[in-house]
Amino acid sequence: MVTNEKKILEDLQQIVGREHVVIDEEGLQKYGSDQSFVKPLNPLYAVRPRSQAEICKIILMANQKGIPVIPYSSGTNLQGAHIPTREAITLDLSRMNKIHLIDPISRNVILEPGVTFSHLQDEVRKQGLRVLTPLGVPSTGSVIGTYLEFTPLFSWPKYGAWETLTMEMVLPNGEVMGTGQMAIKDTPYPYTWTTPYAVVNRMCLGAQGTLGVVTKAALTIKTLYETAEVFFVGFDDLTTMAEAVRKFLRIEATEEVFVANAHYLALFLAKKWPVEFNQLKEKSAPWTLVMVVRGESEEVELKALDLEDVASSLQLELETELSGMTDAGERILNEISYPRGYLNQNRYKGAWNPIFSYTVMRNLPPFQNLISAIADKHNYPSGDIGFLMLPLNHGATFYFEPSFYRDPLDKEDSRRVEELFLKVSRELIHQGAFFDRPYPLWAKEVYTRASFYHRKIREIKKVVDPNNIMNPGKLALE
Repeated sequence: MVTNEKKILEDLQQIVGREHVVIDEEGLQKYGSDQSFVKPLNPLYAVRPRSQAEICKIILMANQKGIPVIPYSSGTNLQGAHIPTREAITLDLSRMNKIHLIDPISRNVILEPGVTFSHLQDEVRKQGLRVLTPLGVPSTGSVIGTYLEFTPLFSWPKYGAWETLTMEMVLPNGEVMGTGQMAIKDTPYPYTWTTPYAVVNRMCLGAQGTLGVVTKAALTIKTLYETAEVFFVGFDDLTTMAEAVRKFLRIEATEEVFVANAHYLALFLAKKWPVEFNQLKEKSAPWTLVMVVRGESEEVELKALDLEDVASSLQLELETELSGMTDAGERILNEISYPRGYLNQNRYKGAWNPIFSYTVMRNLPPFQNLISAIADKHNYPSGDIGFLMLPLNHGATFYFEPSFYRDPLDKEDSRRVEELFLKVSRELIHQGAFFDRPYPLWAKEVYTRASFYHRKIREIKKVVDPNNIMNPGKLALE
């Protein structure tokens, strides 16, 4: 039990102002729960700082009082990362929403954690640029928060996973540290992380706020080409799909590439609910490969011919329409630019619970069969499982995301889906799937298989956060 609650409240109000400290139970609920199966717990208070200096004061006070601090950017994670494990102060970073710099030459931006994808996208488009957007996260999500969580982006098959360059952060002791060229004061363009210093910014990816609070970061953006075209290829099975994806990726003609089953894709695209969803799910192929080509108009035409050649050699149909939907490509591009993310998926039953993992290509069919078999045992229709896959390393590896849907108001339905979710998660971990984001429900299971690594993480945590105030309990760091 935290002592001197009244004094903590007074200190917080003095730091940020009375109007920026949330104390009522209703207001605290959004900080203490989400769509995950993590047990809800409201924080003691939530505080909305406006500056790095205020964050430093809050963290110093938290160290003195021995109360944990939980960073919160936009609440779009939905995996329990911001839910306290004990009485704590939630640090709501949404007011820190300044874009410090847009560099159209280097194609980099510097921004604060309260900047959302829609805000940044609107601003960079004025200069002929575009933001690399995430899978599953709506455009109301924090750009920095999403990138720090290592959330897969639509662009990963083309550009890889290193969109975060340098950053500035408040450490658990209240000190400020920059990484890469941000470690050098008054550097005009602090983008490069390949300096003689250790690239410690990567330690913060997926750290769930356990190592400090990032208050500023430099990120990459890309050119917004006027011409973009979307192509679809349908498949009956995953083995044929995976082999074809490798050949399509080999010619390096595409920017965004992903694979979805009929259920997921129908939720992704449907506008008229539920009529259009039902029609799309019924008419679509079991698996659909989606490929986006961008560039100057002549360049797009040539790349399209290259894709057509590959499709022809594999005796596949390369389509620009999907199940009779003439504007499917436009809908794909809109979703990539300003994603609705889980809001699309929530439409099916009210709540969406995905599992985030990676696996090699040959595991896709057996993993799908395994998940369907477990679903059958839990009386969950296998046709109602959503599957999304993102090919990486030229198709040798896939981001693999099975999803389950439930009615959050139906306790029995939620209980059944929770059991199914946890069973599938454990089996995937046991069968060798890689979970690079071990959120609360997976952390112990994942780190049991990496005990030496986890022991070293605990040692690092103890050095940088000796009082264990930064989001304790996450990453199995008790």
